[in-house]
Amino acid sequence: MDDSVRQTLIELREGFGLSLLKDADKLEAHLRDLVPGRHAEIHCLMAAVREGVVTDLLSTSDALPMDAVIARLCDRLRERTAMDPEAARWAVEGLAQALGKLQIGAAAHEPAEVGAAPAATSPVQPARLPAADAHVWPRSATEPRPQPTPSTPATREPVATPTPVAAAQVTTPPPGSDAQVAFQALDARLPASLPTAWRALRSGSSVGLDAVAFCDTTHGWAVGERGVIVATADGGATWGKQSSGSRAQLHAIDFPDAVHGWAVGHRGVILATKDGGATWSKQDSESISRLNAVAFPDTTHGWAVGDYGTILATTDGGVNWRVQISGTYDHLRGVAFGDVNHGWAVGYRGAILATKDGGATWGVQSRGIHNHLRGVAFGDVNHGWAVGDGGTILATMDGGATWSARSSGSNENLRAVAFANATSGWVVGFAGTILATMDGGATWSQESSGGNARLWGIASSDANHGWAVGWGGAILATPHGGP
Repeated sequence: MDDSVRQTLIELREGFGLSLLKDADKLEAHLRDLVPGRHAEIHCLMAAVREGVVTDLLSTSDALPMDAVIARLCDRLRERTAMDPEAARWAVEGLAQALGKLQIGAAAHEPAEVGAAPAATSPVQPARLPAADAHVWPRSATEPRPQPTPSTPATREPVATPTPVAAAQVTTPPPGSDAQVAFQALDARLPASLPTAWRALRSGSSVGLDAVAFCDTTHGWAVGERGVIVATADGGATWGKQSSGSRAQLHAIDFPDAVHGWAVGHRGVILATKDGGATWSKQDSESISRLNAVAFPDTTHGWAVGDYGTILATTDGGVNWRVQISGTYDHLRGVAFGDVNHGWAVGYRGAILATKDGGATWGVQSRGIHNHLRGVAFGDVNHGWAVGDGGTILATMDGGATWSARSSGSNENLRAVAFANATSGWVVGFAGTILATMDGGATWSQESSGGNARLWGIASSDANHGWAVGWGGAILATPHGGP
C-alpha cells in the first residue's frame, strides 16, 4: 500500500483543520486530486471516515490505551464494511496519525498482559486492499468539488513503513478503573450490532436513476434521466445500456417476468418490451401528464399513475390504455397491486386511493396525514406500506381499511419502498437513507449506504436480495444481493 496517501492526509489536516477530516465528500475530493490513482487506499480511508472513525477517535478518553482503541475500531469497521483486516487497520491507523493520536511511523498493536515479556518483532506482511478500481459512492449532488489550495505541497516524502509488533492477548481492565469506564463509553458509541453495509455496483451510467426493478435474483433493470435504461442478467455484477428510443426522463419500471417489461415517464411516455429489453417500443398512453409509477401484477394487466390524479390501465399488455377515474387532482406518485383486482395509489397531501375491482372504481382510504406520499408496496392483498416526506411510514394489515403511522427513526424525505413478502422490506430516501424491517414494519433500522446522496428507487426479489438506485447513476446492493 502507498503510505504517501496517509502522509497527504496529515498535510491536509494541518492545512485545513479537523473539519476536513470529518467531511468525507470534501476529503475524498482533495485526496483524488493530490494522489490520483490510489483508489484502493482512498476507498479504505473514506469508508472509515463515513463509519464515524474520526469522531470516535476524537472523543476517546485519554485513559484508554490507543492501541486498544484502534483494535476495537478496526473490528467495528470490518464488521460494518466487510473490509480486509489489514486494510481496516491501515485506514484506522492513518486517521489516528492524522489526528495526532498515534505517533507517525509507529503501528498500533494489541496490548500485552501485565508483566508479560515484550513480543518479538516480525517482518512486515503486505496488506491486502480492495481492487484498485473499487467503486466509491458518488459525492452529493449539491456538494461542489473542493480544489487544492496553492499552499498544498506538490511533493512529499513517503512515511517510513511501520514495523508491527506481534499481537498478544488483550486483558480486561480492572472493574471500576478509569480504563474500564472509558471502554464502556467507547462501546456505547460503537454498538455490537451495527447496520448492514450496502455495496456499490457499477451501473455504466453517470445520469440519475429514478427506479429499479428485479423479477428474480439475477434479472434487473433501472431507468432514469434522458431515457436511460440499464440492465443486468447476473444480479448486478455487470450492467449494460439498452436503447429506449426516447430522451424523456423515465420515472418507473416494472417487470412481472424476465421478458415482459414497461417503463413510464415524462409527458405520458410508456415504453414496453417483450424480449427482456433487447428492444423497446412506445405505447400510446393518450396522455401528456407525467407518469410517476407503474405496476404489472402479470403480463397483461397493468396500471400507470401520474400528475393531476392520472390513472391509466390496460388489460392487454399495453396494446390499449384507458383512463380510469381517480376522483382526485392530486399528483399520484406510487402504485401497487396485490393481484389484478386489488390496488392502491398514493400521492400528494397524504392521498391514498384504493380499488377492489381492477380500477373500475377508486375510493379514498386515508387523509389522516398531509405529508406527500412518494411510494407504496404490498406484500399481499392485506399487508401494505406507504412512505413519504419527513420520514413518513404508514402501514396497513387489513388491505387499507385502516392505516397507522410507524416510527421510521428518520426525518428525511423517503422516496420508495419495496417488500419481498409480508415481513421483510426496505425504504430509501434523501441523504443516502436506507431503512430495513424484518417484522412487517413494526420496527425499522438504519442501514449504511456509504454516502449521503439521494436514493430514488428500491427493489427486492426476496428477503435477502435488495437493490437501490439514485443520484449520479448509483446502484447499491445488499451484502447478499449483486455479485
